Amino acid sequence: MTHCVIFDFDGVVAEQGFRRALTEVSTVQGSGIAQQELARLGMRALLKSGYVVGSGSEQHFWELFCEFSGQAALLQSGPEALRR
Repeated sequence: MTHCVIFDFDGVVAEQGFRRALTEVSTVQGSGIAQQELARLGMRALLKSGYVVGSGSEQHFWELFCEFSGQAALLQSGPEALRR
């Protein structure tokens, strides 16, 4: 049963920078996680954090993303580095 459908009009919810960040995490960080899997985990964190509907913070999104992906070391670099 579908509980939620999100339409992303090419940059409204998940801008190109979000996709670029996932690409960087999957390649530069040597996560060993395929880009498609990181995108899935990123969307999961985006929804679960409440960030997409304005009830959660960017920090909470990144915390969940790092938890789901096993990339806790990313949090140590701080929010500015995560936005690049």
